[in-house]
Amino acid sequence: MKWSEIKESIERSGVSEDDEILEIHCELRDGDKAPHPSKQGDFVRLSEYLSKETQRKEIVASAL
Repeated sequence: MKWSEIKESIERSGVSEDDEILEIHCELRDGDKAPHPSKQGDFVRLSEYLSKETQRKEIVASAL
């Protein structure tokens, strides 16, 4: 993800200005371009999930 995409998607995820972000995890390949927040104590961790298409490709590739 590009920095501009990260900023926009974090704003959409509901993370507020007062939240302390512990980690932002982006996929190297085709992520879903949406960091999903999870709380870890007083901090927020943002993780991008693999897109559905990439998940399907990996399942097919591992089945071969």
